[in-house]
Amino acid sequence: MPIISYSQADQLRAVIIVGDLQDGTVSAIKEMEEIHSFFKSKNVIVKTFYHPKTSWKDIISASKDASFFVYRGHGMSWPDGKYGGLDLDEAISSEDIMNDLKLKANAIVIFKSVCGGAGSSASDDGDIGIRKALERVSDYSRPFLNIGASAYYADNFGNGCLSFLNDFFEGKTMKECFDNSIGWSAKLEVDQNYKYDRSKSIGVASSDWGGTVTKTSYINGVKSVREVPATKDYDIAYVANPRFSISTLKK
Repeated sequence: MPIISYSQADQLRAVIIVGDLQDGTVSAIKEMEEIHSFFKSKNVIVKTFYHPKTSWKDIISASKDASFFVYRGHGMSWPDGKYGGLDLDEAISSEDIMNDLKLKANAIVIFKSVCGGAGSSASDDGDIGIRKALERVSDYSRPFLNIGASAYYADNFGNGCLSFLNDFFEGKTMKECFDNSIGWSAKLEVDQNYKYDRSKSIGVASSDWGGTVTKTSYINGVKSVREVPATKDYDIAYVANPRFSISTLKK
């Protein structure tokens, strides 16, 4: 059998982050370790930052050559109604991302089960509507795209991000990955030109299963658990050139 060797310069790099999710932190880390294992199987060099070790300064340093930036944590909403940023050992704003973070060119940003990241938040009272869902996805994605990332993907389903990555590494385009992620569990709401960059598209998919759901949210550190009637949730989203793929990322 031939021996295949890789130089570190040829290898892709990933940063995986899990913020403080209170009683959900341990299970979130287990979920992200599955993504960690997947990256390792693809010869990707991985640096993890799991609560409580989520220093923004250290993340900035580790992200300089990262082609994948994966985040699992609380969503960030601000007094002006905007979403964006990261909930780490300190609140990281969209401005902090644009001022401090330097990902590798063509990087892809992945948000796993982040409130507002794909549109809906656990604190929502009913269907927020597609317009607000698009605004939130844009709020989260713009800072990363403004610093040179090429793609943003968010998924609130259990293994959604892992399935997406499997498709992406198989060579599928962002559009194909997004369409595959919708599958039987979600419905396409919109896939249109991204108004901040006409070379990109923004897509959002929803789910509406009926019955009741348990929603757990944290506002200012206070946990709230509610049993509410199920309404439409916006659970999967992407922003990218639809033809963006792993071959594009490597260029």
